[in-house]
Amino acid sequence: PRYSHSINELAALLHNVELSQNMYYDTNSSLYTEAMDYQESFPPSDFASLYPTQEEWDAHLVDERNVFDAQQVIHTSRWREEIHARDLRRRAEQAAAEE
Repeated sequence: PRYSHSINELAALLHNVELSQNMYYDTNSSLYTEAMDYQESFPPSDFASLYPTQEEWDAHLVDERNVFDAQQVIHTSRWREEIHARDLRRRAEQAAAEE
């Protein structure tokens, strides 16, 4: 076989590298080396072929912004819940300490 790791393992690593570029990856590992080799066999499409007109590019940007905005709404809601829960815990701890 060409690769010692499954295609799913290679794809998962490539996905993680794409999403978490600030993470450390052992670039000497066989998984990383094979994943990079696998990635080279699929060159990315150029943007001009994906969005051949200004209107299509603009629509893509709107779609991307909408996805981002929706994610931020979810993240903000989760953040508010966590902050609220933290504040409740702190108040309960303070009340218990004052007794």
